[in-house]
Amino acid sequence: MKFSFPGLSDQEVSESRQTNGANVVTTQESEGFYAKLLTNLKDPIIVILLVALAVTVFLAALGFAPWYEGLGIAIAVVAATLIATWSEYSNENEFQRLLEEASKVKVKVFRNKSLVEIFIDDLVVNDLVLLQPGDTVPADGFLLEGDLELNESALTGESETVKKAAAENEKNAAENEKAAMSRAALVEDGEAVMKVLEVGDKTKYGATLKELTSAETRPSPLQEKLAILGKQISQFGYIGALMIAFSFMFNHIFLEAGGWEIYFSKPSGEIIYHLVTAIILAIIIIVVAVPEGLPMMIAVVLSMNMRKLLNAKVLVRKLLGIETSGSLTVLFTDKTGTLTQGKLTVSELLGGNGEHFTSFAEIPDNLRKTVSFALRNNTTASIDTEDAANPKIVGANPTEQALLKFLGTDLTIEDDVKMTANIPFNSAYKFSASQVEGSQNLTMVKGAAEIVLAGCTHYLDADGNKAELDSAKVTEEMQGLSARAMRLIGLAVSEQALGPENELPKQMTLVGVFGLRDEMRKESKPAVETARQAGIQVVMITGDAKDTAEAIAKEVGILENDNSLVLTSSELAEMSDEEIVKILPELRVVARALPTDKSRLVKLAKSMDWVVGMTGDGVNDAPAVKNADVGFSMGNGTDMTKESSDIVILDNNFISLTNAVRYGRTLLKSIRKF
Repeated sequence: MKFSFPGLSDQEVSESRQTNGANVVTTQESEGFYAKLLTNLKDPIIVILLVALAVTVFLAALGFAPWYEGLGIAIAVVAATLIATWSEYSNENEFQRLLEEASKVKVKVFRNKSLVEIFIDDLVVNDLVLLQPGDTVPADGFLLEGDLELNESALTGESETVKKAAAENEKNAAENEKAAMSRAALVEDGEAVMKVLEVGDKTKYGATLKELTSAETRPSPLQEKLAILGKQISQFGYIGALMIAFSFMFNHIFLEAGGWEIYFSKPSGEIIYHLVTAIILAIIIIVVAVPEGLPMMIAVVLSMNMRKLLNAKVLVRKLLGIETSGSLTVLFTDKTGTLTQGKLTVSELLGGNGEHFTSFAEIPDNLRKTVSFALRNNTTASIDTEDAANPKIVGANPTEQALLKFLGTDLTIEDDVKMTANIPFNSAYKFSASQVEGSQNLTMVKGAAEIVLAGCTHYLDADGNKAELDSAKVTEEMQGLSARAMRLIGLAVSEQALGPENELPKQMTLVGVFGLRDEMRKESKPAVETARQAGIQVVMITGDAKDTAEAIAKEVGILENDNSLVLTSSELAEMSDEEIVKILPELRVVARALPTDKSRLVKLAKSMDWVVGMTGDGVNDAPAVKNADVGFSMGNGTDMTKESSDIVILDNNFISLTNAVRYGRTLLKSIRKF
């Protein structure tokens, strides 16, 4: 094994757990069945019904109302509250089950002089954790030995990987940015051992979760409308009751008796009886004015929609989340994984003569063989070919994986060559190179397209022969690919050897330029158009550069006219809240976004009395998702974001968001019809 440490003993683990606690993050307590039932009983219409029930029972006891009127109101109250409560409770249980399955993560730690696997919750301070590609950083700590490439998008929203190197000494390791690591980051490449410094609620992840408890909440649009309806019903009942009581007494005093003097000359018992009857009639009118079927109808329709949405890959955690989504004014959405597929793929290969190939099979045979050979033999990844139909690529970053997957079945070909020199990729010089001997003696270089192109004098034509390169023509074609939000990777070969100190050959031959991108979901553009036609302003918030974000927004239909604004995080930071409020109706894209931008935009949109929706998947998104009127979390997102949300989009698809809006609007129509 590459690393070997004695690790903590059982006694040291026990002492550390007693002193610093275990790696358990305190989650938000979910409401039990009876707590949800009590909340639903506080609904404005239900409260009016309960008052009406008490009055009806009292009147029935005096003989002024039939017993079945009270029973009817009681059935309506019980049915409405039980249906609503059971629907929320059963969906919450389903949600908790999903969380429990997701949290059963095992980590590799050194303990008792051996490497063992334990559950993430059992981790303690001073544990030594072995991290490999695909692992999630389980706590806060620092790199003790080795080096890694981390994807910290769940924490920062930035899609670029971050390199981490071992700390030279433990004393200041926590303050060393190159060595410090936080819970929820994903290991993309490398192998290393980290030492745990903070666990559970003391991690940055735990601190973010605490912020959620102070999130601002306000009544949903339906709750506000029902509260207004309750007041209107009460006012209507009071006015009607007074008029009925007045009419009853007017009839007895003036029409039957003929005036005040004659009426009040009657026996006092008869007058008291008339007064009591007038009061009882008034109370009955108030009771009759209450629509006891409304809460039950709302509960039934909400529950039915919850079931339908679950079949459509939308898990509704809170009943009113459906209705609120139907009232959305603005939707702040992520790009990666929501509008896009969430994975890099090779979209095109640009040849040295300016020709474009959209698939590996389209490339001419001789050129294709060179492309295949150069990619297979200039990589740090391990290829597991046990399953030839579906080979596994281990130890490669997303860019490297996309390039290798482009080869298809050619990935499993074994070449009779030996690597004699290698330059691993480094962000400082932005290329990697390998030199091989054997069936072919070749040096292969791949990296940033502009770097590779600058060192090329020739290109390979369709027959695999060298021809003089027109760099200007290739550069022009590359600009077209960049405008389509593609990441460009150049591939070149040379018969010359690598020079000293990472020096590339003087004469290289361009094989091609790969255009990689996170492809749009097919459903995204029509779904965005549907949302726009429904009057919802869609704002894309992404960590991409401004040009890339703008290109993607145009492709998906978010930028629909010249008045639409595209701003960066730094531009937003320079603006006051008042300035942002003025331009918010025209805002469509926020590029290079920070987590704080999302929370700020949600707060300002709510201050304009807009109904705000926010999508998110990372830890950094959780506060904004929690503060929005309706928070959407992605099915592949972090547990914290899911717990902060009202609705979980299980398939991470933007079209599922529009489905939630559609069901919400159907609900509103049903209530209006009733």
